[in-house]
Amino acid sequence: MTVTAKNSIRQNAYALVSRHIGGDRVRVQRMISAQFGGYRGLPRHAGDYFFSKNGKMIRASLALLLAKECGAINQRVCRFAAAVELIHAASLIHDDIIDGEALRRGRATLNKKWNNKVALLFGDLVFVKAFGLFNSLEHQKINKKLLAAVDEMCVAQLVESERRFDLSMTPDAYLGIAGGKTAALFELCGFGALALSDADAAAGASVGRSIGMAFQLLDDADDIGANDLTEGYFTYPLLHTLRHCGAADKRALRKRLRPGITADERDEVKNIIVRTGGLTAGNERAAGYLDKAQSELKRAGLASTALFSLIDELRARSGV
Repeated sequence: MTVTAKNSIRQNAYALVSRHIGGDRVRVQRMISAQFGGYRGLPRHAGDYFFSKNGKMIRASLALLLAKECGAINQRVCRFAAAVELIHAASLIHDDIIDGEALRRGRATLNKKWNNKVALLFGDLVFVKAFGLFNSLEHQKINKKLLAAVDEMCVAQLVESERRFDLSMTPDAYLGIAGGKTAALFELCGFGALALSDADAAAGASVGRSIGMAFQLLDDADDIGANDLTEGYFTYPLLHTLRHCGAADKRALRKRLRPGITADERDEVKNIIVRTGGLTAGNERAAGYLDKAQSELKRAGLASTALFSLIDELRARSGV
């Protein structure tokens, strides 16, 4: 699939999703902004700065689309979607501190614009706001699922940190990490959206988990040869390559995969991954999770055009 074809599919899919839930997504954005509107000084400035440039809100979009397929999107569903986005935002802020990132969505991170202390405290505040919205739903099962998701996210990040530059890690072990640090929150999206719609929450959780796994694998594919290698976070394409490439390539990889890897060495590693099929394997694994999500939607009677368009948008990234 050509780059032009991929972009066309993604743009068309995103446009369809926006037509379906665009107004509801705006409501969610306003709810998020309102969480910090009552403050003065730095809490207000940091909130305005960070949330003035939103991403595509794929987690909130998934929740809204699932809820709409089950009926109308009500205020509780929007509060839930906002709470999920706040959890995600807080995790990004903390990630930027841990990784020393200077840019997020094309501009300075909070830790770069201010400092680590401000970013850490504001990230904590964002978590508090998320928990407040979850509590306002007065839904014990969703709150229980929230705690399980955040627990899984934190543990996965700790395991990932422990296994930096670990050449013995297997692709399956990495999928376990991906399930915790990314798919757990997507699972919460699906569970909560259907629980609030009096539908099959377990089915929603399964759909969300599959989409979250695909999302992380596609994100890994976009980053091969860049930040992950520098930090020693070995992802699926590299781990697959290490187990399937020839002896010469394996020696070359093991020589370069170490702290202090240079830009030229990163490029060499990337070339080996692409040439030996590691990138393709990662994209195919992601496509498999998207196929699973579509099958789960059909079984649950939730196979709407808009939901499938969300999946198509992700599938276009894989080129499979």
